[in-house]
This record gives sequence, C-alpha cells and structure tokens, in this order.
Amino acid sequence: MYVRRTRVRRGGRTYCYESVVRSVRVNGKPRQVRIASLGRVDELSATDKDELLRVLRKWAGEPVAVAGAAGMAAEGPDPDLGATRSYGDVVAIERAWDAVGLSAILRGLIGDRRVSFDLERAVFAMVANRLSDPRSKYGTADWLWRDVYLPTGEPLDADELYEALTWLAEVQGEVEERLFRGLVADGRVDATAVFYDTSAIWFEGRGPEGLAARGRSKGTHPPNRRLILLGLVRSLDGWPIAHRVFPGNTADVKTVEPMLRDLVERLGIRRFVFICDRGMISEEVIRLFEEELKVDYLIATKLRSDGVVRDGVLSRAGRFREVDEQLGVKEVYCKGVRYVVCRNPVEVEADARRRAEILETLKTKHLDRPCKATTKRAKKLLTSQTFGRYLSEVDGFLVIDSAKVKRDDRYDGKWVLRTNLSARDVPKEEVAQLYKKEGAIEHDFRDLKSFLELRPVYHRIEPRVRAHVFVCVLAKVVARELETRLHRSGFIGTSVEAVIEELGRVQVTEVGTGEARRFVRARLSAVHEDLFRRLEIDPSSLPWRLPVYEVRRPRRTKLDNVEAERQRQERKRKRHEAWLAQKAAQSRRRTGRRTE
Repeated sequence: MYVRRTRVRRGGRTYCYESVVRSVRVNGKPRQVRIASLGRVDELSATDKDELLRVLRKWAGEPVAVAGAAGMAAEGPDPDLGATRSYGDVVAIERAWDAVGLSAILRGLIGDRRVSFDLERAVFAMVANRLSDPRSKYGTADWLWRDVYLPTGEPLDADELYEALTWLAEVQGEVEERLFRGLVADGRVDATAVFYDTSAIWFEGRGPEGLAARGRSKGTHPPNRRLILLGLVRSLDGWPIAHRVFPGNTADVKTVEPMLRDLVERLGIRRFVFICDRGMISEEVIRLFEEELKVDYLIATKLRSDGVVRDGVLSRAGRFREVDEQLGVKEVYCKGVRYVVCRNPVEVEADARRRAEILETLKTKHLDRPCKATTKRAKKLLTSQTFGRYLSEVDGFLVIDSAKVKRDDRYDGKWVLRTNLSARDVPKEEVAQLYKKEGAIEHDFRDLKSFLELRPVYHRIEPRVRAHVFVCVLAKVVARELETRLHRSGFIGTSVEAVIEELGRVQVTEVGTGEARRFVRARLSAVHEDLFRRLEIDPSSLPWRLPVYEVRRPRRTKLDNVEAERQRQERKRKRHEAWLAQKAAQSRRRTGRRTE
C-alpha cells in the first residue's frame, strides 16, 4: 500500500492529486486498487498536511500527534476526549444578562443570606435554560449536568433550583423595581407610553389552591384546565417592565387597577399614557384614570354594546383624513369626551364581503324554510354572535331585518378610540398610530408561550408558580436586550430564538486526563463570528481553553425517568395479567357449577 500522485494538465495549469492505493493480482497480473482519494495536495497548507497525517496514523493504529493549539503535548497518545457541551449561546445570554444589570441586582439582594450555593447563578441558569433549551427544573439540572458549559460555583441540583425559585418569589418586586429604574437610567426604556394586556396560562394538574382556577376559555388552551391570568406591561420601545399573576377566574377589567397602582406607586411612573384594548374598559376604570390617579389613557371602545359610541360617535357625519392607504381618522367629541374614529379601507371591503356570506348562509341553510321564533333552532340563531345581529321576529317567525343589515354597515372596517389626551399635544393621526403599536404586545405573549415555553405550568406551590412566571419574564428581558443589539447593527431577517440556536452550535469539548484535563472551544465559523460581533461581543475575546469545573449528577435524570416508566408499565402489565387470570378462574367456577 502506498500513496500515488497523479498530475493533470488542464487550461495551461498543472493540478496534483493524491490517493491511497494498494497492489493486487488479477488473473496473474498486477493491478492497483484505490482505497481512498486525498484530493488536491497542492492546495493543502502545512497544518492541513499535519492533520491529514494524524488521521492516517490514527487509522493505521499508530500513536497520533496532537496539535499544540489544543494545549497538549506535540506528540503522544490519543487524547482522552470527553463530553461536548454547547457554549456560544450561554456566552451571548450572559453578556445580555450582565448588560441589563440583573447580575448586580440579584447579588445586591442576596446580601448576608447564607446558602450552600450561588443564588444568582441558579437564577441565571434557569433563565439561560428558558432561552436555550426550555425544560422543567429537573430537566434544567440534567441540562447543566451534561449539555452546556455553565460554571455555577457549587454544583446545582433540582433542589437548589427550587430553593432559588422560592427566594426569587420573595424578592420579585424589588428585582422588578431595580431593573426598571436601571433600564430607564441607561436610556433603554421609554415609559412615556405603556401597553397592557392579559393572557391565560394553563396548568398540568390542579395547581395551587386559590391561584389556579377555572376561567373563561379563550380558545388558546385545552378544555377543563385550571388557569392563571398573566398581566404584562410593555414599554413603548418593547421592554417588559411589569407583570402580575392573577387567579384564572379574574375578569380582565379587574386587573387594570392593581396594575395601574403598580406603575404609579411602586415603579414611580408619574407621566405616561396607558394603552389597552376594549376588554379592560369600565366606568370604574375611567374614574380611576381621570379622577384618582390622573393618568392619560388611550383605550379601544366597544362598537355595538356601548350606546354612546354606537348612537353618538358613529352617527356623526364627517370626513376621514387619510393617514395612509390603510388608515383614515376623524375626531369626534361626545359629552365632553374625545373619541378618534379610525377606518381601514381594506377591512371595509372585507367586512362587507363577510356580511354578504353570512346573509347568504342564513338564506340558504337556516331560513330556507319558515322558522318559528319559539323553536330551539330559532333561539339558537338569535343568541348566535354571527347570525343574531341580523334577525328579527315578525308574526312569530324569524326573518332577516334589512334595517339591522343597513345599520351594521356603519361598523365596517372601523374601530373607535377613547382618550383624554389633548388634541393640541397629540393629534388624531398620532393617537391612531400609537394605538396600532398595541398589537406588538401579542408578540411578547407569543414568545413567552412558545419560545420560552411558559405553559403549561407544573408547579403546585404558589410562590414557585409566581417565580416560574418571573423567570420567563426575565428571559424575555434578556431576549429584548439581544434583539436591541441585533437591530443596532442593522441585522434583520431572523429571530433572537434562531440566533441563540445557531450560537449553541459553538461547542466546547473536554480534552485530556488528570490535571491536564480542560475544555477546548471549537473554531468559530464566519457566521458565528458575524453574529458575535452584531451582539457586540468580540470573537477574539472568547478563550480557546476553558477550565474544568465540577458538575453534580442530578438525583433523577431522564434515563432514570425512562427506567421508572418501564418499571411502572411492567407492574401495570402484571396487574392486568393477574386480573385476567382471576376473571378466567371465576368463569371456570361458574361453568363448573352449571355443569353439575
């Protein structure tokens, strides 16, 4: 066996190829059989040739030379390679964690509290896990054990993570206050306007009594589940600044007052515009805005059920001022209150088309034959949100009311905003544009539910439930910092989730034995270097060699869970077999008695 070199002349240039061949005899004649192609050797650098030689010698079973860059001897036995762990994603997350001040805030709150582990590192580990690979607390302990390079001081187990959750629930309010004030002082947060919305989060199991409750289904969770209601406040520039957890049966309108008092009394925001949707409005809330707290507000109103809007605001004549192709606005004052009527021309056509389809369905499927108003079918149609608004009773039968159909035309493509902002300070065009930004808070809830996997909740103790939600909110704050850095660099086209996933491919491998044991980082690709620079991290600052740290094996791992499940299924199978044997014996005894 030897290396054969072949030269090929093409286009005035000579190319050199090498391959590994061996000689064999076929029908008594020598022939060369190619074992492996080594490609163009004239393009290989000295380092590449050394690497090729190392691979060939290892394949041949000879001692392998180990590259000096790995921090080992130039020659010697094969290195003892250990586990490979993700590294790049945690580096990016930790830089953002420190930048928003969370590390300093948590360490300042620990104070003289004596624990056997680092509380700040435990909270960071749970936040990093939410962003990198969301798991349960037992799963997070398993993740720390063998999937990620994350020194945490004393090794962490699930018990320490649960203890950190309990502590975080105690200091949650103080952390939120210090975080908000720090972000405002750094100029990151613009709190001149805030957006507020709620979302239901469901449990697996019963959850804590008094907090987990059966609430109104919004079509976003499985039926018959206990819920909590998460209220989230978002700043004008997209930062989560406050949140509250309410029992699952709390009405949305009942959450506004405690949230407002948090912003005014706890966070100390004195001048801001509170923006929320129509589900939050009531006369008590309006009085709270205008008389007690004296807060500016901008809220959507109910078109059909609010008599003032339906009969007073929408009936006023007036031209719409076109802001853009999809927005026209006009201003109406009714009973001393300022309303801004908004219209989307595209939605006007869509609403008219939907109404025509509904009327056609009524004519062809439901009212194709006379329908008495006293029948169950009629009552079902009258109470339907889709069909009931177009129906009336005439001579004991249901008919389509042409007056209601014509009146419904006034709602097409429109929504109405109520505000106490002065027209001199905030023109009607800016009012409409400001409210349109309220929809961005839905992206925050989507990230919390899908990217950070806030739901379902498995905890059964109330402080841990609240702390689990807070961990996810802190993860969203860190994600916002990463997103801000990407936008500053002009980076578009992908999400923070995708960036973190890509950086997770930058890994470290455990190399060596004994005292020479260490972690060695993989070479960064051009993509990874670009992402680190956009996140304002110098790739050259990332060390090649990292120290080894002690990692505790969790008391219960996924493998243990698999084995426990196998044993449970085996016990279930044996119980079933015993039940079948008992039934068979009973059947034999009954058959024997009948035979006698």
